[in-house]
Amino acid sequence: MSVEEPGTTLILPSRGGLVRLAFCGLAMTVACAALGPWAGWLGWQLPPLVRAAGWLGVAGFGGLVAYVLLRLVHMEPALVLDGEGIEDRASLAAAGRIGWEQIEDVELVQVFGERFIRVRLREPQAFLARQPAYKRWLMLWRLGPVALPARALSRPPEEVLALLRAGLARAAAAAARDGPAPAARPPAAPPAPPGAG
Repeated sequence: MSVEEPGTTLILPSRGGLVRLAFCGLAMTVACAALGPWAGWLGWQLPPLVRAAGWLGVAGFGGLVAYVLLRLVHMEPALVLDGEGIEDRASLAAAGRIGWEQIEDVELVQVFGERFIRVRLREPQAFLARQPAYKRWLMLWRLGPVALPARALSRPPEEVLALLRAGLARAAAAAARDGPAPAARPPAAPPAPPGAG
């Protein structure tokens, strides 16, 4: 487990949320196994497309269970906040490192009964373009590039939202105090060759 440094806030994953996710993933893996690998053993005559979907489900949900079990064994932070920004590690579609200057706003949203902390980015398309294809697909499938599932975090979503807003406010105050970055000066013209004139 990581050690919290001064000026850094570590938010661990919710152990209960991970256990629930592992059981759901295991149930789905068994259901998909009945449609795919176990169908013949069970004496079921299923169309090839259904059997293929069963095999894919075993791979997908089995991978999810393995990921969750690894998270339970190695309780690394799900979210890290520091003076530079945040690091999202809360899910398979975790966004990674994001600077405060990249974040436009944060909000708590609810979709199909599940609560998420949505981090709205200033340039979401540019951010998505830098992600691997599988992660880009996962990010687009949910609420946008950065959506932290509240159930995955060990602290209440309102508290995490307040921490994120405080970090944004500190970054905005620092940017206002420091002023805009100076404009780059154009390069000096090369000296004229001797005898030119």
